[in-house]
Amino acid sequence: MQGTIRQSHSYYRCPTRLESSPGHPSSVYLHEAVPVSLVDEWLAEALASEARQATAAELAARCGPTPEEQARIAAAQARMSEIVRKLARLAEAFEAGLSPESYASLDRRYRGRARGRSSRSHPAPRGRTVGRGVPLGAG
Repeated sequence: MQGTIRQSHSYYRCPTRLESSPGHPSSVYLHEAVPVSLVDEWLAEALASEARQATAAELAARCGPTPEEQARIAAAQARMSEIVRKLARLAEAFEAGLSPESYASLDRRYRGRARGRSSRSHPAPRGRTVGRGVPLGAG
């Protein structure tokens, strides 16, 4: 169906090819009020308080995540589980007596090692420098 305006009124037009639909009129124009009133009735039923939950469930089932989105969701959930596990271990360490200063020192050391691994896995081009003449990739 196509929207069209005729004599300052909105209509929906159904253009057909006579050879594909024998017996169908060449064009049918429906005043906008006809399909809009039917859609309004359907929406009123679908969104009524007693049907709202079922409608929402049906829409959610039909509009679920794509496979790519499912993969991203699974990766985020796995990362979140890892973070929760690490936070639980950190809380246990603090409860067992680890001081915040000791943790900060261990964290700086860990992050330094992680940066070193990162620069070794992606060596910088030779001859380029960073900052005050320090060669890229030096570490």
